Amino acid sequence: MQWPEMRYKERVLVPDIVEDDGMYAVKLVIRSPEGTQHTTDVLGDFPCPVGAVRFAFQFGMAQIDHQPLPAPEWTAQEWHALRLVVRRGRAAFLGQGSPN
Repeated sequence: MQWPEMRYKERVLVPDIVEDDGMYAVKLVIRSPEGTQHTTDVLGDFPCPVGAVRFAFQFGMAQIDHQPLPAPEWTAQEWHALRLVVRRGRAAFLGQGSPN
C-alpha cells in the first residue's frame, strides 16, 4: 500500500511500513531539498498502520527541529502479551497483571 508523504520545512517525510505478525514496523525516509535522503532504522512496531504513520511523522518533525525524539506508545512485547477474550458477546483485552 502507498502511504502519504508529508512536506515539512522543505523536507519530504516518507513512511515505509511493513506488516509482520499482525504488527506494523515503520522506518522513515527523510529527503532534503538538495536531493539527499536519510533512512531511519525501524522506529517501532505498532498495532495499526495509521498509528505507525503518525508516529513516523512525529519522529521526523522532531528530528528536523532538533527536539527530543518521541518514544512509541506500543512495544511488540506489550501487544503480544495482550490476548483477546470474548465473554458473553463482549470483547475485553486482558494483559499481564489483569484482575481476570
